[in-house]
Amino acid sequence: MHDYFICPNCGAQVPDNALACPECGSDEETGWSEDTAYDGLYLYDDEPLSGSTSSHSWTKVATAVLLIVIAFAVLSAVLGQWGFYLALILAGGAGIFYYITQIHPSSPSQREEALYQDLRRKARGDTSLVERLIAYEQRRNPRASRQQWLQDAIARWERDNR
Repeated sequence: MHDYFICPNCGAQVPDNALACPECGSDEETGWSEDTAYDGLYLYDDEPLSGSTSSHSWTKVATAVLLIVIAFAVLSAVLGQWGFYLALILAGGAGIFYYITQIHPSSPSQREEALYQDLRRKARGDTSLVERLIAYEQRRNPRASRQQWLQDAIARWERDNR
């Protein structure tokens, strides 16, 4: 008895509990047609999802901090003490603007769109993969909202692609 089967599309070994081939991305729903690879994404029915999802990576934070430090240094060198205060005000204003517009979108549809774009970015622009992930979460929890399906799909993606 084997713990895998052979993909009819590419001949790769596919674990029994995987819903798609890790090599070619084909799955039962598309009739094992060739599609973009899932890159090792396995969808298990019995595993719990992690509770928190974060759309911000440490590289974005490090880049923002670096830009703020450079702005402080340049404005302080050019304008002296007033440049430092100006840079402080500009950095605070930019931070508040970002917080209001990105972290807390004003409507549920904007939050859903932000989550969808985050998942799409993680899937390297593969819209069909994003839709399949959302459909999978919808089958797992049909009474949840679209926003919850998106959050669960992002959590699954992050867990499976560590």
